[in-house]
Order: sequence, then C-alpha cells, then structure tokens
Amino acid sequence: MGTDFNFQIEVSPYKLKSLYPQLNFSKAELLRVLSMQNSSEPLKMADRQGCLIRITDRDGSWGVSDLHPWPEWDGFNLEQHMSQLKSYSLDPSFAVSPLVLRSLERAKKDLQFRKKNSSFWVEFPRPLVGDLRIRVKNNYLIIESISKIPQFELEGMLSRAQENGFDIVKIKLGNFLKAEKDVLFDLMNRFPHFLWRLDFNSSLSFADATEFFKNWTRDQVRAVEYVEDPCPFAMEDWSILNQMIPLAFDRPELKNGTGVGAQNPDVFGGLDVKKLFKYLVVKTAHQNAMGWAEWCHSQKIKMSLTSSMDHPLGIAHSMKEFLEIQKKYPQLLTIAGLRSSFAYEKSKFQEALEDETPFLKAPQGTGVGYDDLLKDIQWTCLV
Repeated sequence: MGTDFNFQIEVSPYKLKSLYPQLNFSKAELLRVLSMQNSSEPLKMADRQGCLIRITDRDGSWGVSDLHPWPEWDGFNLEQHMSQLKSYSLDPSFAVSPLVLRSLERAKKDLQFRKKNSSFWVEFPRPLVGDLRIRVKNNYLIIESISKIPQFELEGMLSRAQENGFDIVKIKLGNFLKAEKDVLFDLMNRFPHFLWRLDFNSSLSFADATEFFKNWTRDQVRAVEYVEDPCPFAMEDWSILNQMIPLAFDRPELKNGTGVGAQNPDVFGGLDVKKLFKYLVVKTAHQNAMGWAEWCHSQKIKMSLTSSMDHPLGIAHSMKEFLEIQKKYPQLLTIAGLRSSFAYEKSKFQEALEDETPFLKAPQGTGVGYDDLLKDIQWTCLV
C-alpha cells in the first residue's frame, strides 16, 4: 500500500463458534501442520479467532475489514498478525503478510465509500422482483466426510439444499476413499440435479488419484464441475488427471515447488494451463482477485471465488469483489463458494448476509454495510 498510509488502526477480536469442534483434518493437512516449525495449533475445525479492523483518517472518516488467519495453512496466528499490524501502523514500510495487506486494502476501500456516504452496492444491478438487495449465488458445502454421515441424515441435508435452490454441492474427500466413492456414486444417482465439487486438499498420491477416477462413466464425469487439488501439484501428473476429470487449482501461492506467487500470475510463463486445470480457485481474503481474474481471462479458464470461512464482514468484501469481476468478465466466474454458515453457529452479522437459500445478500448501509451492528463494536487502538 506504500508509505502514504496515514491512518489510526483499531481492532476488535472475535471468535466464531464451530459447529464441528471434533472434525479432524485430512492426511495432507496434518502433514502440512506438522511440517510448520512454529505452529502449535490444534488439528481440529475448532472455534476460529480473528479480528475486525477499523482504520480512521485525519478527518475522522473510517473503514472496516476482517482479518481471519488460518495458522494451520499460513503459519501465523492472530497475535502474530496483530503484531504486524501494530508495526505497520508505526512504520508503513514494514513488510506484512498478504492477509494483513489485503485487510488494510479492504478497510481503505470501505473508508473511501463511507467518506462519500455511499454504498458498495450502488454500481451493481438489482433483482427486478422479490428481495431487491444485490445478491451472489453460492454452492452448498458439506464439512464432514460423506462416508461418516448417516444415510438418512445426508439425504435430508441434500433434499433441503435442493428445495432451497442450491445447484452445486462441495464435499471434502480423501480420508476414506472406498467408502466415499461408494457414497458419492449413490448420491449422484439420487440427486441428478446437482453438480459436484470434490475437494481433496492434495491428500492423494498421483497413483491414488488415477485409481479413484479410473473407469468412471460419462454421466459420472459430467456430474462433476471440478476436482480441487486431488494430489500435490506436478505438471505431468495434473495433465493426465485433467484429461480424466476437470481439475481446479487452489491457492497457487501456497503450492510448494511451483514458484507461483499470490500477486504474480506471470510465473506460469508460456504454459498452456488449460492442459493442467480448467478452474483456478481464489481466496479473496489473501489474493488480488481482480489480478487473477485478468490472468484467467487471458488463459481462457474459469475462476472460482471462495472464502476462508472468515467473518461475514470479510465475506461481504469478497462478495463485492465477485460482483466487480462479474461486471468486467461476465463469463469468467462460476458459482461462488463464499458462505461460512455451514461451519459456524449463527450470528447477527451472518443473519444480515445469509439465509437458507444459496444467495448472499448485500448488507445494508454505507460502504460494505452493517452500519447498525458496527455501532455496538468495541474497538482497541493498536498504538
């Protein structure tokens, strides 16, 4: 953001209460955490800690954003990120993580809109009937392994999802391959309406991945929108798998050995990436979404915007970025994966953004919205 950042920075820590406190990570996630020398985080989908950020300029105008770390992936916990924020507030040349940088950029954007008493959402077309708020459609997400959920419960979940208007279901796979494959094929038969997003979090070997997708019928392949990170990224392996099933590449800046940087898509060089994957998955809290959108457009591949299961205020920022990309590149984006209500107990912030339908709805107010709820937040100055 340069050295012209002259704002007071305040924070308000929060905790999002998990609906799945006993949920374990997959093998690949476990190995990733154990490989981090400075990480002592529990290997559970536990309550998540983050903080809202408020910046205030010399005129008293302010803007807000979210900072929601996942130390299991990024190596920095909340206290370390807040320490970076404090150092940055004293010296804007201080190097901070991509998450901190994105949080400050978002807060500055919110301030600019609030300063003009304007809303993020005024530039986007509204629905013509029903709820007239700006909205973005999302996939349904099943957090637990489908092989561990009782059949009647799983079918009930998906029946309600279908009734509520969901078209795409995302599931996590990789812990119990044989059982998960059997359940998946059964669900494809029972719910032909759905497209499926299969996320392995790089938990398979290349051999396991090819075995998993071997001998699928044409209809089974057509039922899958994409397979996200089936195994660690390797060009030869992925070029083979991508011919079997459409692949999606998630968080490229975190992939070891690829040299791919979060803000620098050019490192793919002259590669025909369509042979390696059909979709790029971008988490907007960490990455420059518009920069990656421009790259995806140039490569003629689809883009999937997802959240980091962060605070609803941060997700509202992501919703705006989705709409900006959709406005510039109408055919680029697939249905979003921004909802966090599948993972956490309900909050007032969440209720202002989500309901039982697939649609996120723009929070009301200036800037990113949430004006009424933000009045009740207690802020602490970092310096």
